[in-house]
Amino acid sequence: MKAYKIYKGAIAALVFLICCYLFILNTVITVALTGVLPSQSNFVLDFVAGNIAATAAVIAAIVFAVRSSRVRAFADRLTSPEKYDRVSRILIYLIFAIGALWSVAIYSCGQHFDSLEIMQAVYGMSWNDFTKFGAKDYFSIYPNNIGTTMIFYVFSKFCGVYNYLALMLLNSVFIALVYYDLSKITVKMTGSRKLGLAVLAAGIFFLPVTGLSVLVYGTVPGLFLAVRSLRFIMDYSSTHSRKSAVIAALLIALATVIKNNYIIFIIAFVIYLAFEALRTGRAATLIPIAVMVVSFLVMSSGMKIIARSVTGCDISGGAAKLSWIAMGMQESSGTYNGYNSDNYVLCDFDADREAALASGDIRERINEFTQSPTYALNFYTRKVAIEWTNPLFNAFEPVASLLYESDNIPEWVWYTLSPRGIAAITSAEDVFLSLVYLGTAAFVIASRKEKLLRDAVLPMLIFVGGYTFHLIWEAGSTYATPYVILLLPVALTGLLRMSKSIAGIDLKHLKAGNTRVSGAAVFYCLGAGAVFLLACAGLGTMRTMLAQNRSLYKQYLADNCSDLRNVISDGTYIIKPADEAYQGEGVTVSITGRCSRSRIEIMDSGLYLTESDSEEDGIGITDFSYSEDQSFVILKNSDDTYSIVTGDGKALCYEPEGHMFGLSEFTDYLGNFSTEYYGEYIASHPEQTWKIVSAG
Repeated sequence: MKAYKIYKGAIAALVFLICCYLFILNTVITVALTGVLPSQSNFVLDFVAGNIAATAAVIAAIVFAVRSSRVRAFADRLTSPEKYDRVSRILIYLIFAIGALWSVAIYSCGQHFDSLEIMQAVYGMSWNDFTKFGAKDYFSIYPNNIGTTMIFYVFSKFCGVYNYLALMLLNSVFIALVYYDLSKITVKMTGSRKLGLAVLAAGIFFLPVTGLSVLVYGTVPGLFLAVRSLRFIMDYSSTHSRKSAVIAALLIALATVIKNNYIIFIIAFVIYLAFEALRTGRAATLIPIAVMVVSFLVMSSGMKIIARSVTGCDISGGAAKLSWIAMGMQESSGTYNGYNSDNYVLCDFDADREAALASGDIRERINEFTQSPTYALNFYTRKVAIEWTNPLFNAFEPVASLLYESDNIPEWVWYTLSPRGIAAITSAEDVFLSLVYLGTAAFVIASRKEKLLRDAVLPMLIFVGGYTFHLIWEAGSTYATPYVILLLPVALTGLLRMSKSIAGIDLKHLKAGNTRVSGAAVFYCLGAGAVFLLACAGLGTMRTMLAQNRSLYKQYLADNCSDLRNVISDGTYIIKPADEAYQGEGVTVSITGRCSRSRIEIMDSGLYLTESDSEEDGIGITDFSYSEDQSFVILKNSDDTYSIVTGDGKALCYEPEGHMFGLSEFTDYLGNFSTEYYGEYIASHPEQTWKIVSAG
């Protein structure tokens, strides 16, 4: 039992220290995207006083609710036996509705990166084309995505290939079920239906999770399976039901087949069950461990065997695992930068050679960190911030990077994903995230002597595992989402207990000095103090970066909030090249805009500028159609000229010889909203700039 107490205390202490650290970082800085990729992340210095005030205001509101008899009576009515199930269902339906609405609104954007690679592989399999499974193609680098691909292939037999909408709606169902399971876990853990409803209510406000519904990848279905298995494992620990153990083992094994990162859950389950066996003295508690490990090995190897038999291709082990660790130590704050795939290709798809190369790079980085502890502190502060202080967890990245490739997007989506819209959502979710970290730390203190802490050990252990793993592995805020959402039951419980403690403070009692300081209180105070100093030291190394990035972020908002959408009002204009050598009168056109796109009609002709498939023309003038080839993005440049851009990285250009209008490659401005090099690009490509003046 002593070993169990040490284990439980160690988990509680680690969670407390980590959450205190994350609370401080999240209060001081926000990782805000000035683009849609992690490489465009800015470490923005927050309005610290405002963050603290907003957090305090929420806690004050909870304190008021705790003390208000009317609020308590209302909560009692909601959680009465005759109403609780109905209210729960309504909240679950709302969570699904948010994800479904988001999915329906943006599904026409399609997918990119790994999601697109997987769908292309599924499409190829439908025609017996297994190119993606070749010795030097996608799955030879990323065999971890084979499980998702095989499941999507089966799904395509019923719903077709590239049916993103069906998969997004299925994701929305899974997300709603994740919150349903978390609510059940909360009620079982705390015995409070009010907290169970609070978890569901939090699901409505935690937009990054519902935003993941658009990610056609293994993250969401894997999360559902992992959380459902967590629920069964916790049930097994109290009932010792063999059925619960087997179901939990099968679910988590399937989750890891879909998304390898959920192996962290398996490791946590094994540790948890081993210590439960030690606590209860029941050797039978170890049986689920064997079932879990066997299930995982059978499913993971079985999926590769199935893939090999279907495709006829040998499935390699992929890029060396050490390359992910080496990439996690790269100067790009440990985020994905192509190091693993690039080096794998460089080593001619030889994992052993790549592992040796990665090992050398790891040693080199360790030497750098050892020789400069200040730099190491700066690096890991940035790496932790990238993953845990991005309030949106990159949930909107899949959409934002594809917005300009479709003109079938509702206007409210454009405003939501505009720089100003994203900034507003980021500010709100930033406070939410701070409350999660603060509430979790408060939970540890308030529940350290209770059975409640024992019940909460497993989700906290998974959180510690995820935090530790991504300190070593490639970092990415999307990866942190499953671990943050697991904190909701303990965080909300901690916030409620902290609020009740504040509401029950007796000032006269405190003034009389009738207080006693326990050894545990001293430990937590010293721990919090040490974490505070560590955070201050790390943030101190980023002082110049924070000031610069805050300034850049403000400039980015000023430059983009109005200029990314329909900078030209509907009307009649004259378009002519900005080139001073041009002596013509230009072309009179009628411009009509919607969201970010504009149609350009040659005046009084019924003909529109149209992107042409012909390499000779590049641009054409044809009758009106509903094709996106006739819709353009008009960007205003700093010198009062304009660029007229397609959704696939090309721009209208002036051709002095032959046709006036041509089409040429354009900077990747639309995909990342980054203005850093845009001015330089335009200055060096004057043929892509135009004067647009009113013809009225």
